[in-house]
Amino acid sequence: FSSSALLECDILTGRTHQIRVHLQWLRCPILGDAVYGKAGGAAPRQMLHAWRLAFGHPTTGQALCLTAPLTSDFEPLLKGMRHARSRR
Repeated sequence: FSSSALLECDILTGRTHQIRVHLQWLRCPILGDAVYGKAGGAAPRQMLHAWRLAFGHPTTGQALCLTAPLTSDFEPLLKGMRHARSRR
């Protein structure tokens, strides 16, 4: 997009705010992030979504993989950004 990007990030350490801090350091803060970026604008909230989580079950060790679709407030924002890009 002209002033934004849709990223897929893999968390390696599990440290608190890892993605938010690293993207802010790269001068690419997450849309709507009031702490590590700028709140407001077109983003109704921090536009960070965990669509897939994979980990071992804490008791059995069995591999688990959970997925979640985009939320109802994320999808329209992404659709609008795609539409604006196609009009250029």
